Amino acid sequence: MVRAVESIVLSFAVVVGLLPALPAARAAASEPVLAAAIPSSVLLPEGARPATANPVPPSKGTPWAWGWNGSGTLGNNATVQQNTPVRTQMLGTSALAAGDDHGLGRKSDGTLWSWGGNSEGQLCDGTTTNPLVPTQVTALSGVSAIGAGGFHTLAAKSDGTVWACGDNDQGQLGNGTTSTTPNPNPSQVTGLAGVIAVAGGRFFSVALKSDGTVWAWVRT
Repeated sequence: MVRAVESIVLSFAVVVGLLPALPAARAAASEPVLAAAIPSSVLLPEGARPATANPVPPSKGTPWAWGWNGSGTLGNNATVQQNTPVRTQMLGTSALAAGDDHGLGRKSDGTLWSWGGNSEGQLCDGTTTNPLVPTQVTALSGVSAIGAGGFHTLAAKSDGTVWACGDNDQGQLGNGTTSTTPNPNPSQVTGLAGVIAVAGGRFFSVALKSDGTVWAWVRT
């Protein structure tokens, strides 16, 4: 089990402090392990968002998105690339996250909605089909924070637990296993409680706990 993480890239984060240097320990860690301490002034993002699709929540809760749309990534019921913002077909959005080709939205009522690419089951809807508009994830409720990796999804619930679905070939789902097959049903991340924020990269996941510690998992 890894005792520290070599590096963590936080995309689209609001950073008002610097991460300390991390030891270069390398080992498999498909379950969460404590990352090096970070200053309390570093805020984690809702999710790592690639340049191909960047949904932005406006003040009234209607998402807008632009960029590549081949898998329905923009959630506008189309697959045509958009070089200017278009309206995602979802209302009442309070948080957004985006992976390589899928989008996530959380409503203020704690429901999770997903759309776009689903080849690895990253939409948590029990299928591998690509919906072109946001669809509610019925398997999860009470969602308080969301994050998206390249092809996986993370959801923190109001009870402090974390749930994940999608690609797990590098242990991104944090359930102690690895898999090369799709994982379309959410599973609980092992051994985490009190989580208030989550984020994901292409091959790793991180969680911020209410005590200020950051936990990470990845197969390195």
